[in-house]
Order: sequence, then structure tokens, then C-alpha cells
Amino acid sequence: MDISYQERLADFSSALKDAKKPFLFHDSDADGTFSYFQLKNLNSKLQATSISKTKDVQLKAFEECVSSDHDVIFFFDTPHIEEELLEHLLGQNPLRKMYYVDHHTNAMLPLVEKYSITYFNPLLHIDSKDSRPSCYWAYLISQNSKKNLPLVCIGSVSDFFLLDCLLDLYTLKRGLFDFLINIDDKRKTELVDFIKTYEFNDISVQEKRTQLIQMIWYETNLGKIRGLVDFIYKLESENIPRAVDIIRKIDFNDLIISIDAGQGFLFEDYAAFMKKHKELMKKAVDKNKGREFVVFEHKGKTSYNRQLSEELLYRIPEAKVLWLIFTKMDSEWYSCSFRSRYPYIVNKPISDSLIGLNGQGGGHDQAGGCSVNKQDFDEFKKRFIQTIESQLQH
Repeated sequence: MDISYQERLADFSSALKDAKKPFLFHDSDADGTFSYFQLKNLNSKLQATSISKTKDVQLKAFEECVSSDHDVIFFFDTPHIEEELLEHLLGQNPLRKMYYVDHHTNAMLPLVEKYSITYFNPLLHIDSKDSRPSCYWAYLISQNSKKNLPLVCIGSVSDFFLLDCLLDLYTLKRGLFDFLINIDDKRKTELVDFIKTYEFNDISVQEKRTQLIQMIWYETNLGKIRGLVDFIYKLESENIPRAVDIIRKIDFNDLIISIDAGQGFLFEDYAAFMKKHKELMKKAVDKNKGREFVVFEHKGKTSYNRQLSEELLYRIPEAKVLWLIFTKMDSEWYSCSFRSRYPYIVNKPISDSLIGLNGQGGGHDQAGGCSVNKQDFDEFKKRFIQTIESQLQH
């Protein structure tokens, strides 16, 4: 008989606390980042790096960051792990244990079983509709530490969830709640009452939940922090650890002051990024206003896919499905970001459209991404458009 999910998480907690030199691979977003911050509070010796879905990035992270004396390896919020990375990890130290927490579809199960990885995924171990983010499970692994309460709140809202931890923050740290969710009292009461009344995955209030989360993202200090964390993974790889460390150590009030001032390392670059983002946002809105299926492509040195796809869902309320396409100069790959409104789904169309092609991707029902080789992109595009147009017609 399988152990309960509480026992499974307790096993993760014990493994991290007892590790002499643990290492964490986490996704390059706010969910993965705030998972790391919480786990670091549980074991200060934890070292970490972010990874994307691409093989080259994962293997480079292993070569540059992992040594044979890292006794325990953790993965958090990483929907795709290359088998070659797992082989390198065990080849370097056959005795090390590996632990994996994720909340995406269970595509990694064959490798989890093959390499005897201790695995937790709420979709598998709790309920097939429970996709609460990795930072929430990091919070439980850290045994609901009050120090981690604001971290799980920021991480979970950044990953598009309104969880009960926000009520705990409202009750236990009201001043910090008011600072992070700095909206008028009427809307604050509306938000708190909503979380008290509805389950996090109640599809009957999907649209209302979306509106409240978008309000937080684009009108509050929590949203500013989320935007900065998303941006840091667009920096040159050698600058990312320093930027992550700044966010981990800085007081929230000082962080907002630095974001607003736009001066110094990280913050000056972020201000320039947001200026370009606003220019692209205007172009995308002007081109797609009134459309149900939004498609927007941009090129350059930096991708704005995630930021554009998420904000366009807010700026174009009539849009049902959004597809952002980015090509980097001299790259052989297209990078894509997808968003949709309930009940339209994007993850299965992404996976189905990639069958037999050189590419990888997936995600959740209403949010996903992929990378596709240029040689196969036209075929992918044809398949994906046909699938989405079929959804929109029904």
C-alpha cells in the first residue's frame, strides 16, 4: 500500500534537513524560485540553480554547479528533466538520492521509476485536479514555517493560484499583507471573502479568480516582485545567481523601492526591459484587439513571451487563446508561450502538435510553452492552429 502524501512530504523534509550538502534544480520562474527560498530556510547549506526544458541548459548546469560531494539532489517545478542529466548525476555519485516535486502532468513518471527517484506530484498522489504549485509543497515540507509564509504567498499567486496561505498572511502578518496587496479596502475585502468561500480549483469561479489574480499581478507590490523574479532569468547566465541572491536577502520594502527607482545592478536592466515590454504590448494589443485567437511574434535578443502572453489575457478580455512566438537571432528554435481562458485548453494541443517533430513542451490546461526547431515549425503551426480553431468553433 502506498504511503500517504503527508508521509511522502515528511520524507522530503527529513532528507533535506539531514543532508550535508544538498543541491536543488528548480524551474526558472517565481514558483521554482520561491520554492528554493523556502527550502534554503530549512537547510542553509542548500545550493541551487535554475534550469529550463532544454538539454544544453540542463547539462551545462550540471557541469558548472554539481560536484560529487553533493549528497542529495532535489528537483522542484521542473516539468521536463533530460535522461542524460540523470545519468550524469548518478554516474558522478551512484549513492546519492534524488527527490522530485512537480505539479505538471506526469510525463516524467517512466524516468522517475527507472532511476528510483522519490517523487511527489499532487496530480498523482492527491487528486487529478490538484495542481497546486511547487512552492506550496515546499511550504508544507518546511513545516508551515512562519518565515516562509510570505514566500509561499508570493510564489503561489505568481503561479496563478489563490490559496488559503493568503488568509494566514492576512491574519498573522496583516501589515505585510497590506503592503504586498496594496489595493483599496473594498477590493481587499472582496479578495479575502473570495478565498474564504471557494476552493482553489473550483472551476465554477474560474473567471472571477482570473480577474482577481490579474488585479494582483498588475496593480500591487506583489505583482511588481513577481515581474522582477520573472525577469531575472533573462539575464546573462553568470548574473542570475547574484540577482536571485539579492531578491532572497533584501527586505520587501527595500525591494519595492529599488524596483520603482530603477537604479543599480538588476533594477536598471529591469526598468529597460519593462520599457520595451510596454512598447511590444501596445503593438500586440493594436494588432489583436477584438480577436478570440491572438497570435503575436517578435524577434531579438530577449524573449517577452511569458510577460506578453499573461498580460495580453488581461488587456484583451475578448481573447480566448493566446500564442506568443519568439525567435532569437541566429537560433534554430522557436520559443512559444500559450495562455487560454477556461474552458479552452492549450497543453494537449501543444503535445499533440509536437508528435513526430523536433521539439518539446507542455504545461497546464490554460498555460503552456514549447520549443520547436525551425525546420518543423510550419508543420507545428498548421497542426496547432487547426486544433485551436476546432475548439473555438464548438
